[in-house]
Amino acid sequence: MTSGAHGGRSATYDRIGVGYREVRRPDPRPASLIGEALAGARTVVNIGAEAGSYGPADAEVTAVDPSQVRLDQHPGPREARAVAEELPFVERQFDTVMAVMTVHHWSDARRGPAEMGRVSRRQTVFTWDPGHERELWMVSEYLPEIRETEHGRCPALAEVVGAAVERLRADLASGSWARRHADLLSAESVDHGYRLVVTGG
Repeated sequence: MTSGAHGGRSATYDRIGVGYREVRRPDPRPASLIGEALAGARTVVNIGAEAGSYGPADAEVTAVDPSQVRLDQHPGPREARAVAEELPFVERQFDTVMAVMTVHHWSDARRGPAEMGRVSRRQTVFTWDPGHERELWMVSEYLPEIRETEHGRCPALAEVVGAAVERLRADLASGSWARRHADLLSAESVDHGYRLVVTGG
């Protein structure tokens, strides 16, 4: 099943999506929270599914992604090449819709959630709070440019990341990173604003 409303996102994600299944491994902590939120769902549609890192193993999952390259890496047989703002499904087709770290890629922050509510009885979204007061040190100290370049600017982002790695490498070598963030080395958890939002019945 396919949808034509991909815009420029398909080509971008086809380019950067090679090898996603090998490099985008799920973090067990949010995976546990997401799994609990999806418990009991028999049919799930995974928006921005990529290679299926956080999809439940005990449900019938339909992967949605604008990139065929990423869909080809998804382990399940059900897929739709589409975007969140235009889902090719009928009303209440799924028990649950899930979206993991994908909302910031959507072109319409209102239409995407509306479509999720249309096609499912329950919605589970893992994202972050942009207003969270403690910004991730990697962004605030080494990648402040990512705020402007993150969305759909892969060539520029690659340049920024290269410079960021060099700054981080220098700070690790000099000990300045450890002086600023020594508390992180012994912390079991840190709140950087990531949130799991569940709506519906």
